[in-house]
Amino acid sequence: MIVKSNDDLRQEVLAIQILKRMKAIFAEDNLNIFLKPYEIFITSCNSGMIEFIPDTVSVDGLKKKLPKGWTLKTFYENYFGENILDA
Repeated sequence: MIVKSNDDLRQEVLAIQILKRMKAIFAEDNLNIFLKPYEIFITSCNSGMIEFIPDTVSVDGLKKKLPKGWTLKTFYENYFGENILDA
């Protein structure tokens, strides 16, 4: 778990609720789309816990590792090549 303080997690909870609903809709139509909704537990108005997903990196962490001058677009183009839509 990631413990967060001084942060209102209500927007994250709403986003995860939407993601869970989308996953259910896709499953009903047998669409093979990978979504990994995670759990968020709010403990107060400005703190909570977020489920940690192994083998992932934050966008901020990824940006810090990119070569100088690269954008996320550059990263995806280099990583996925001609299969950019797979991203």
